[in-house]
Amino acid sequence: MRRSEFLDRHDRRLESPFLDAIRRSFREVDRTQWLPGEQIRKLQIAKAKRLIAFAKKRVPMYRELYSSDAVIDSIDDFRSLPQTSRKDFADCDIKYRTAEKLPIGQQVLFSETTSGTTGDVVMIDRTNVLEAWRHACIIRECDWWNIDPNGTCAVIRMPSNKHESGWNEEINGTIVNHWNRDGFELLFGSGTGYHMDASAKPEQIAKSIIKLQPDYIQATGTLLLSIAEYMSDYRPKALLTIGENLYAPMKASLLEYFRAPVYDIYAAVETNRTAATCPYSDRYHVHDENAIVEILHDDGTPCEPGEIGNVVVTSLHN
Repeated sequence: MRRSEFLDRHDRRLESPFLDAIRRSFREVDRTQWLPGEQIRKLQIAKAKRLIAFAKKRVPMYRELYSSDAVIDSIDDFRSLPQTSRKDFADCDIKYRTAEKLPIGQQVLFSETTSGTTGDVVMIDRTNVLEAWRHACIIRECDWWNIDPNGTCAVIRMPSNKHESGWNEEINGTIVNHWNRDGFELLFGSGTGYHMDASAKPEQIAKSIIKLQPDYIQATGTLLLSIAEYMSDYRPKALLTIGENLYAPMKASLLEYFRAPVYDIYAAVETNRTAATCPYSDRYHVHDENAIVEILHDDGTPCEPGEIGNVVVTSLHN
């Protein structure tokens, strides 16, 4: 069993309860990722059992949805529970689906809305426990992919705001000392982040990247392809794709244009960090410690390997 040295190399050793929770969560996922699948499933069911017991007791929506005598001791028991959809959440009052009281040691850090790309915008409360596990998964991804957190990164996602701190007219974005504003930077520090406007013209984005020469680029695959034809004399250490399906032909084109590894992230506001590219293949590793991910038929039965079905995700920490 290989123990990760990522924390030893990069941790700034700052002390706070939240950073300590991230460290504990990462050490846990670093250990459990080597367990046999059967043992990992047992860990998932144990977490799901606690979560469902809490939801039945504290959340009005689940009190009505789950029977009082529902017992979760196996994956079959778990699959017998009714599913909820994003529309179910969007159509109800937020108090109906929010815990009346949080477990001891948990608190809401902030609330966030989904992007609305499916038409249903949902507000989600994010707790300290959820964020600690999210960061643990991000650290594991960096470890898998040999990402240097002190490298520089062009983050091409949201529209730019000229009133934000660090605004730079030349790149039509901001230049700040972090990639993303969260606990990751507190734990490790971070290289410079170039936050660019995803709605800018591709040639403008490409020109800025060529000038800045960032170590990494984080953007959708579609955007990266749109700027690829304008790129020359630049080779990033890696491309970090987000926000859409990364199909094999697109990934092959990105590899050809940028001559750099392409790592994809599968996540959502509602379900937290869910899966990420295996560093040794084109497949994905599910963050099993953070979520239960199932591919199911319309009737709720599991698909066989290779079958197409519905992706059903259960967050285990919110």
